[in-house]
Amino acid sequence: MVIRRQVASLIEAAATHLLVVTLDKPELESIISRLELSGQTTGKLAFFKSIELLDSPSRRFIQTLSEVRNKLVHDVSNVSINLEQYVTNLKDEEKKGFNTGFRWGYRDTSQVQVKKGKDEYDVHEFIKLLAVILMNHAQYKLAIWFGSIIVLRQMYAKVSHSHFAKQMREIDDKLIALVMQLGQEFNGEPEPQS
Repeated sequence: MVIRRQVASLIEAAATHLLVVTLDKPELESIISRLELSGQTTGKLAFFKSIELLDSPSRRFIQTLSEVRNKLVHDVSNVSINLEQYVTNLKDEEKKGFNTGFRWGYRDTSQVQVKKGKDEYDVHEFIKLLAVILMNHAQYKLAIWFGSIIVLRQMYAKVSHSHFAKQMREIDDKLIALVMQLGQEFNGEPEPQS
């Protein structure tokens, strides 16, 4: 159970960081960190959906992971249960949600399209294929680890993109200021005093 808590904690921390960076509001970090991760209407997942930060399968993965973690952590009878026992004890509807979330919506491996071109592979789909294979063989912990890699990779890419976009805006602002200054000099206008 320690592994699942660590993965859930890592994803929650990454989700907070992604929202803070995307909103460019570091002063909101303490507030955002207190938001529930999986809240569909008021939590971090609601933000992800609203501002299209993560795709639907990734949000479903996080939702499923959060639900499993909460059920295991908040029920004292689960203190010594392993993940395989947990899945075995799920009701049919719960098991369906578990499988959908951790199989990325795929029923079997034939649905996963790992090739993008002749010699090019989609890394996310390739890792999803591994997760589906692992789920088919009841290797739930490994499937969750691989799924976590996908989600964390997407979050990292979004954070990197936000940083890059901010740097580009700063460069653009400097270029505009430089062009305006050059324009004023060429037109013989005095430089504005700061």
